[in-house]
Amino acid sequence: MAGVNKNSSRGSAVRGGGKGHQFSSDVRLIQSLGGGRFARVADPNGRSNHHVQTESDAFVEALAALAQAGMADRLGKELNDLASGSPEWSQARERVRGSGVLNVEAGGE
Repeated sequence: MAGVNKNSSRGSAVRGGGKGHQFSSDVRLIQSLGGGRFARVADPNGRSNHHVQTESDAFVEALAALAQAGMADRLGKELNDLASGSPEWSQARERVRGSGVLNVEAGGE
């Protein structure tokens, strides 16, 4: 991938055949902003990132879209990492767990 900006999420992402957008393991799907009040969440189609409040329904919906795209395990790990260092992220993680959006069938196509 010569000439691709390695610092952008699009530059680090690799398209998969038939499964939609597949992200490189070095790209975070959830980026903490504002001390955990906001987050930038990757779009499963790789078109853009969603900037959302972590207390909003839009945050849970953005994670649900990624989970449906087969990234539920990875999202769970990222949420655990974020929650380990922040009470705000700990609350967000519990809210997401309570919603059940990460409880999707593996390979549910």
